Formats: sequence, structure tokens, C-alpha cells
Amino acid sequence: MSAQRERQALYAGLAGPGMAPERFELGAGIVLRKTYAHVMAPYLAAFRPAEPGKPHPAPWKAVSGGLGFDVALELSVPPDLDPPNPFDQAGVLWFLVALLRLRATPLVRVPVIASHPFADIPDLPFEPRFWPIEMEPQYSCPVPDRVRSSASSVARRRNCASV
Repeated sequence: MSAQRERQALYAGLAGPGMAPERFELGAGIVLRKTYAHVMAPYLAAFRPAEPGKPHPAPWKAVSGGLGFDVALELSVPPDLDPPNPFDQAGVLWFLVALLRLRATPLVRVPVIASHPFADIPDLPFEPRFWPIEMEPQYSCPVPDRVRSSASSVARRRNCASV
């Protein structure tokens, strides 16, 4: 069973250090541009079980913690892009982000993909769609130059979570 989904533009929000270009056109309508959005997911707690199909009843309480990301760049793929198999629009985004990670920094991440440009979202008369992607925390462990031997890489793997 194959479902044909409606094609729409996708806007990957990129977060990470050293986000610089104002606008960079990659061809075929794919654009990397500077933007800003603070995407947050605060934690809320409910204290009584919900009835099936209904929200949890009050009281709800905001609690400490949650997630938040500063989206600094937007990578957009137009709806009319027709990439070769096996890629689709999302695959094109992932391929380009992988290249950015290899060339710029492995700390580039995509917390969300949006249905509309981030700069347009505040003025939309409807609720846009966000697809959470890389919402889990990333950890890195800086390594001084004097410790870059293969023996020390085993110790780094033991002591540092992966990026």
C-alpha cells in the first residue's frame, strides 16, 4: 500500500555553534538562510489520570526542566523539488545536514522541521506544523591536542557521551 502525500516545502531549523551565512543558495530552489526562533518544550505535570480520549483534568502545574533550542539557520527545500530515488524532500535535508556536519561541525543539529518559514510563523493566521527531530540532548567532550592518540580515544569514548 503506497500513500501519496501532498508535497509541500520543508523548513529545517538548524541549531548549533557558528551559524553564519545570511543567505546561501544551493541550487534547485534549496536555500540556507539566517533566521531566529527559540523552540521550547516546557514540562507540565497533571496529577489525575485522563479519561480515554480526553485531556488530563486540572490541576496542571509547570515544573522545572524542559527543552529549548535556538534555531539560527533555516534550510528550505521547495515542494516542486523532484530528487532522484531513494531521496525525498526530507532525505535531501538529511543529506545536506550530514554534509554540514562533516564540513563545519558535528554539533549542527535539526531540532525541528517546520511547515512554513520560521520568519513567517508569527504572522500566520493558523497554527503551523512542527515535526520534532533531534530533540534529545547532545554532549561533546573537548579534547586537548596533546591527548589525541588512539589509546586516549578509548578513554574518551568511555568518558564522553557521543555527539
